[in-house]
Formats: sequence, structure tokens, C-alpha cells
Amino acid sequence: MSNWSCREGHEGRLCALCKDTSPNGNFYAMGASGCVECEENGKTIATIIVVLCAIVALLIYYVAVWSPLIGSRTVERAFKRAYTVAQSAVDSVMIRIFKKIDEFGGDSSKKGSNVTGYFKIIIGFCQVTASFLSNLEVDWPNALAQMMAVFAIVNLDFFTLPKTECVFSSITHQTKLILCTMVPSAVLVLLAIPAAIARVTNWGVFEWEEIGSGKPKGGDEITSDALAEALKQQLRFNSHEWNRFNLKKTLARDSYIKVGNKYFKRSDKTRPVIVAFFFSVLSFLFVIYPFVSQVVVGVFNCIQLDPYDQFEGHGSWLKSDLREPCPLKPGNSFTFSWGVIFLVVYPVGIPVLFVMTLYYFKVPQLATNKGKMHRLKAVLRQMGAFDSHQFEEWNGEQEPVEFLKASQCKLLLKYRFEGHEAFQLENASEAIEDAFLSKFESPQDGSSLVVDEEELPLDELRRKTAMKVDLLCSENIVVVPPIAWNGETGEDEKDAIEYCGFLFVSYKAQYWSFEIFEMLRKLALSALLIFVGDANIRVAVGFLISFFSLLVVFSTRPFVSPSLSVLLAVALVSQTLTFSCMSPLFSCL
Repeated sequence: MSNWSCREGHEGRLCALCKDTSPNGNFYAMGASGCVECEENGKTIATIIVVLCAIVALLIYYVAVWSPLIGSRTVERAFKRAYTVAQSAVDSVMIRIFKKIDEFGGDSSKKGSNVTGYFKIIIGFCQVTASFLSNLEVDWPNALAQMMAVFAIVNLDFFTLPKTECVFSSITHQTKLILCTMVPSAVLVLLAIPAAIARVTNWGVFEWEEIGSGKPKGGDEITSDALAEALKQQLRFNSHEWNRFNLKKTLARDSYIKVGNKYFKRSDKTRPVIVAFFFSVLSFLFVIYPFVSQVVVGVFNCIQLDPYDQFEGHGSWLKSDLREPCPLKPGNSFTFSWGVIFLVVYPVGIPVLFVMTLYYFKVPQLATNKGKMHRLKAVLRQMGAFDSHQFEEWNGEQEPVEFLKASQCKLLLKYRFEGHEAFQLENASEAIEDAFLSKFESPQDGSSLVVDEEELPLDELRRKTAMKVDLLCSENIVVVPPIAWNGETGEDEKDAIEYCGFLFVSYKAQYWSFEIFEMLRKLALSALLIFVGDANIRVAVGFLISFFSLLVVFSTRPFVSPSLSVLLAVALVSQTLTFSCMSPLFSCL
């Protein structure tokens, strides 16, 4: 608004509505940064863009979930080859950029990296940045506003993309709400179809494949002359054929059998399809979460223009679309009820679903077990008593100290850990000994649990050893290297990585839940920030959220790859500076 008149193309309440026609005979449509003039033939171009995006989405859908079921490898191999090339290129660039940054854990070229992690950070940055246009009342420079509008594509927000807003000019917020809540549900159904078909067609089917003359390292070996003889003729058996072998109908996934001088193992054709389904669903929900949450939460954000309802029968209007009365007012029960239902489904439900998935695949338990093992290994390495073959039989279920002999426990309990660069206090060994004695004092009589190790049984020695290992590592007297997810704990960890590794595999084991923190940060900045009424306070709250997140990243360094932590920190610094520049204390814009 300038000179008490609306900008070109704007009219109505707060100049937030678009005119029907322009002086050139065209029409106006609401874009990301205001009303834009649209030509009739512009709709054709925009429609072509939307159709092309749909075709690309269908192709990705095919590669993601259908190709493992159909068995077609041509397109799948092409995409895998492209992914490998992209991974190598990204790794090379990131290594060159971050190889000299020691503050984040050393030389990143030695740590490896994760392309999924890079793209998740970049997508998250674009999602939050795209929300600045609608959440912050700032007159952005045109070039910057256009760039932010393009970022909306990572949210799958086709309503405000440049050139596509003309197609959706007549879409109200209520219609957008219905589309944004129902279309994802339809997409999830489509994603589930191949998995359902694979499950039904392979129900009760036992399939085997030849793996060569080498005996598998793990798994259950089956002894059955009848099955061995049958495998010479066929590799696939239905339930009726399987019953004649008198074997269990539910065999372990890693079961194998020796036939002559070759080995055969169970082949699960359903598994790749189910894995593809999990990855597709998790990544799809990850992408749509901020935008859909913003649309749903926007239902409850109204602005009061006529407190006495003197004009047009409505004093309160939906802030995101001033064409619609506030759904919180009587008479708009449908929009309000729909918003409440899908508030539970999307903004609340998706993080809860992710947490439930992580717990279902035992990720917290696996992280705890991996932490115990790596702490023990770090202590033994510092003592010079580590034997790599000692823990080969560990499958993640036993306590790591159960693999220690009595002599090793006694040596560890008596060993004086001094001179470590991460613990600079003088008399380090005395300090840890005093802390250890006070920490593990008997609650019954106050007497110390630390007695002559020669008199203790092996179980007690191991228990005290585990206590001392935890204390040494918690005090940073012994530094534990970053713990990566590599399947070392056995089948449970491999299953978790394969099915839901998208959520946690880029992070250190102890920060397995960091993705949930990131989702809540994006929810706060993209959807909840609009409820802060005053524009300046809204900017201050956004600054505090970004700055707090930056401090968390600096203090935890949650990624296994140092370059990922640096990249996330750079993204947060950029957003924090953006908020600070919009503060009245500065004049960046």
C-alpha cells in the first residue's frame, strides 16, 4: 500500500485480494509475493509444467516401488548409476570444501559422507526459507522473493510456484486444505499397492537361491536330504510342496542348506518391495510435512478486521486467504472440523509415526547397545589391551562386558588413566578414582562397592567394569569415536537400516532421534510462527529458534560425517542472519 492506495493488481481487505481483470484485459492471481498478472496463454504453459512434474513423479514412483516387484532392471539400473555418479560428485565437492575444518571432528575425507543427509539438509533449508514469504511481513526484493518462491517446489507446493499460480487462481484456502490433506493419502495408497501385491502373491511361497561354495557366516543351517534333492530341480515351492519336507513353515530369513558342494539360502522376493515402500513413504512424508502442516495450521489463524461485525456480516477473516470468513466463527464448522482432524493426522501424527517406526525397529535399544560396545572398545584401546577377535560373536543382545575375562576386568579396574589430551586436569587418575568411589557407594550401609577385586565373582567384576567404563567416557577421559550405523549388531540393526535408515542412518548412534528435533524445528518456523501477532516479535521468535538450533548443532555435532554437521550449521547461520537482518535493530533489507 502506498499513498493510501493498493498496489497494482490488489484490492479489498488490507489490499490482500486480487483484482479480477487487469488494464491489459488479463487477470490477476495470488502468487507467493502478491498478485501477479496472468495471461490466458500463460495457463497453458503452467499446465504443461504441472503435467511434466506429474510425469517425473510417476517415473520416480515406478523406480521406487514397482521395479523391484516387476523385476525390470533397465530403468532401475540407470537411476542407480545416476545416483552413484551424483554421490561421488557430492562427496568430492564436500570433501574439498570441508577437509580443512577440524572443529567438526577432523578430516571429512576420512569420515565418508551420505548423499541422503546432504539432500535432507538442503531440502529442509529450502522448505523453511520458502515459508518466509508467507510468514514474515517483509517487502522482499523481487529477485529474492522469486528465489524463495522457487524453493516452494521442494514442498511440493504448486499453488504458489512462478507460472503455476495462474492455474490455481480460483483455489480458496478451504479447497487447498482439502487437496493438501487428501492427495497425500491417495499417494500413500498408490505407494502401498506394489507392497500389497508382493505380499499376496508371495504368501506361503518358499524360494531359494544359489550363493556359491562358500558357507555363510551367519544364519541357521537346515539339514534335509529331501529338500537338498528337490533344490536340484526347482528353487520355488508353494505351501503344498513345502509340507512334504516336514520343515517349519516359518524359517529364519538367513536360513541356508548345503547341496553337494554348493550352498543355497532363502530368497525373499517380497523384501525389496517392502523396503522400497518404507523408503518411499518416509521420504514422501518428510518432504510434504512443513507445507501440509502450514496449510492445516493456517485454518486456526484469523485476523479481526471488524470487531463489531458491522460490515458484510463477518468481522474476522482467515489471514492466509481474506476471501474466507474465519473458520473459528459459528457457521464454518466443516472447515474447522476438517482442520482439527488433520491437525492430529499431519502436524502431530507424522512425527509420532516416525518415533513409533524407530521404536518398532528397536533403534533406541540398538543405539544403547552400540554405545556400550564402542565405549568398552575405546577404553581397551587406550589401555593397549584391545583384541579385535574378542567381540566377533557379539550380536548386540549381550552386554559387551560379558566377553571380558576376569583378568581383563581386574586390569581395567586397576588401570590408571592419565595424560589423555581430552582431560587436562591435574591428578586425573585421582579425580576419576574419587568420582568412581563416590558414584557407586552402597545405599544400604554407605560402604564402598570397591573392594578387593581378587575376592569378587566374575559377574560382579563385570558389573563394576561396566560402571567404570561409563564413568571414564562420560568424563571424557576416554574419547569415543563417532559411532556409525553399520549393521555390526546383527540382523536387527540391518533390518532397521534397510527399512527406516532414512530417518537415522546419517546421525551418530547416540543422536538417533535428531531427525525428530529437525522436524519440530521446521514445524515451528514454517507453520507455528504465524501465530505470533506482532511482526517484530515474530522475527525475534524466529531468530531465537534458529539460534537455539544452531547452538544444539554446534554442541552435539550429530552427524557421523563432519561435513554434514558443517552444512547444517551453515544453513542455520544463514537463516539466523536473515532473521537478525529483519530485526528493527538492523537494516539489512
